[in-house]
Amino acid sequence: MMRETAHRLRQQVPPIVLDPSPLVVAHWSQQQYMLLWRGLIERHAREVRFMPDWEYSRGCAEEFVFAAALGIPTLDLDGSAIAPVAGAARLARAIDRLNKSIAGHERLAALASALNALRNELGGG
Repeated sequence: MMRETAHRLRQQVPPIVLDPSPLVVAHWSQQQYMLLWRGLIERHAREVRFMPDWEYSRGCAEEFVFAAALGIPTLDLDGSAIAPVAGAARLARAIDRLNKSIAGHERLAALASALNALRNELGGG
């Protein structure tokens, strides 16, 4: 779905759309991917658009917080702005939903904790 969305955006939003989903580097950690994407966002992004339900992805949430901290516009796919306070609210709802589903799911608990730390960076804590 990401590749198709990126292709559609490339036709609508000139000049360049970067899609992180196809990049797979053997043995890279989440931190290594984020270092790469943070550098790309910081040096080249004029805006960052987010897929629906981005708030359930640690990587997307990190990209959102980073772009917001730099003052780079953060948008939904349709081009509607996502203000930092709105992003923090989305993260809060995602954390609440994850917390209700956590029983016995360590990965969900870790994701909820990571998202909460990112929400706090946005001032939503």
